[in-house]
Amino acid sequence: TYANRMTIISQDYNKLVFNNKEGSNSGAMFDLSETLVEGENYILKFNIDSDIDTKLNYINIRADKNTHLTTFASQNIYIGTNEVVLNIVGDDKGKCLWIGMNVNQLATLTLYNLKLEKGTKPTEWCHHQRILIRMLLQKLVMP
Repeated sequence: TYANRMTIISQDYNKLVFNNKEGSNSGAMFDLSETLVEGENYILKFNIDSDIDTKLNYINIRADKNTHLTTFASQNIYIGTNEVVLNIVGDDKGKCLWIGMNVNQLATLTLYNLKLEKGTKPTEWCHHQRILIRMLLQKLVMP
């Protein structure tokens, strides 16, 4: 577990399977491998499978684990496969991406095909394409 906030079931290249901790800010922090360009348009796209209807109510670009720069609207997640696509305007202080939830139900989530790319239209995920996000899970003590 990471800071007793989630249980990782498995992880692989661009794929994370985890259980949240009910009633706690649970999720994963991803370090950006490149600095975002101030004012540049980006698209964040990922798939997420869930075993319950729930929501991701914490999606942020952050300067560090505690400093939120951009907060996105909650994303409803339904049983089965979901696709999330978000438009981002670059902030050169942005160093990481937090994708998480704080709900009072236990969920098993599979997050995969995570891609952040320049532009305003998402392209299909490809294992060989350069990805700007590295999956670096950290022990987090979230506020």
